[in-house]
Amino acid sequence: MPGPPIANREVLISSFDTDIDGIGEKEGYGLGDYELHGTDVAPKLGADFVHILSYFEGKRGGRQFNSRSDVSPSDLKDYLPWVALLEPIWGEGGGVCDARVTLHGSQAAAAYNDVTGKRVRDVHKEEVANRVIASLDASVKRGQGVIGRSEERTGPPPHVRLNILYLPLSADGSMISHFFAYGRLDRL
Repeated sequence: MPGPPIANREVLISSFDTDIDGIGEKEGYGLGDYELHGTDVAPKLGADFVHILSYFEGKRGGRQFNSRSDVSPSDLKDYLPWVALLEPIWGEGGGVCDARVTLHGSQAAAAYNDVTGKRVRDVHKEEVANRVIASLDASVKRGQGVIGRSEERTGPPPHVRLNILYLPLSADGSMISHFFAYGRLDRL
């Protein structure tokens, strides 16, 4: 089932909105409260999150994790501008200590700068990088996707709400090789 047309979705920010471009560098961004939830909160977030999770559930079948081959650009075309793929970098204790961005959608790149091929800790402010890594690590520990939510009201406008989904992907069915990330920024 395809998602709603882009015009009817809650995605209000385009890559041509210069107030939002580069928001990841905005003073105060990343200081808002950050909450981490299971994917059961998706219905409260909108049809886009419900559709993406439903899509991946249908592709997964009986496997514990989806695979990277389940990420079909034609099936997810309405969401691609806000999609990223991250490859985890594992620490000595077995947890995620960093991640390399292997794909960064055009609107995500406009909002946060294009970080394709770069490590999360090298390109984001410490507060933001810590959130991303903690979210990925929580997803690993839970063995399922997680949704992070924050309201960024510190500093000058624009103030935004971020909802971001992280889904673990596995090439062999047991070891997580990538994370699918979908984010949405809404003006407050």
